[in-house]
Amino acid sequence: MDDLAYKTALIKLNMSNSNKLNYTVIPPRESFKNKSYTEWVQDWSSWFHQTNPDRNNNGDVVFLRSMPLVEGNYGSEANVMVGNESLEISADQRLLVPIITSNYVADGAETSEWLYGMVRSQILAGDCPPLKEQLRIDGEPIDDGNAKENDLKTYEVETPVFLISIPDSSAGKSLKDQMEAPFQSPGFFPSVTRGYFVMLELQPNEEYYIECYATGATTALGPYYASFLYHVIVNEPSQKGRVNIPPSRLNKNILARLHDKKEKGELEPATFAEITKTLTKSSKKIETAVNKNKNR
Repeated sequence: MDDLAYKTALIKLNMSNSNKLNYTVIPPRESFKNKSYTEWVQDWSSWFHQTNPDRNNNGDVVFLRSMPLVEGNYGSEANVMVGNESLEISADQRLLVPIITSNYVADGAETSEWLYGMVRSQILAGDCPPLKEQLRIDGEPIDDGNAKENDLKTYEVETPVFLISIPDSSAGKSLKDQMEAPFQSPGFFPSVTRGYFVMLELQPNEEYYIECYATGATTALGPYYASFLYHVIVNEPSQKGRVNIPPSRLNKNILARLHDKKEKGELEPATFAEITKTLTKSSKKIETAVNKNKNR
């Protein structure tokens, strides 16, 4: 092969690699960790209803949400998780992405038929099915490898009736406090969830911006729109028995909080300088210890 032909082949190879997807969509009929899409959606529903769900979101599958947890009933605010609220996961975890969903919980004499009827009518009144254009990764429509379909109809999931835990309002912010008719008492109640969900496998040492826009059924509170933007940072797969270097973003967050306290007068400049000096030393010692552990 002459030099020109070699360079031409190299350019074509680089172009091919640049177009290669750096994520994989898990097909809806496949399982992960011996659990189906439907079972993971049940877990997602239970997670979303618990108090301060983002503080407990580090299992085999990490969950996204399309509604911010705020005071009062839900509106159409987007859930924006970037900057200090960016999501860090490891490459051996999966990401469950809700597009448009409906969940109903029976707090009285409602029957299973009533629960199924409510979630089905709610989904049918919204984007059913949503288009691939509505779920975008790094600015491009999601690519699940099926170029013949421009929508996500095969990703519709309906759970069986399952028991969901409703927390006490005094414990912190929960989804149940933002419903049209908030629950008055905690406990376990029958529930059904239906909607469109996509599970993603992401690559290590990559960062993604995942955005979604969808329209739901109009409720007594008015039109409902679900939307979110997540910045997702993917680290190397976790290794049991080994100490990993704390994510650099967390170290930056600590320093940012310290700087904020100094600006507010809660920390003296001398104290701030001493703490940051100590943190820098600690970071170097941790990195040295981890590198030694890796070389054993």
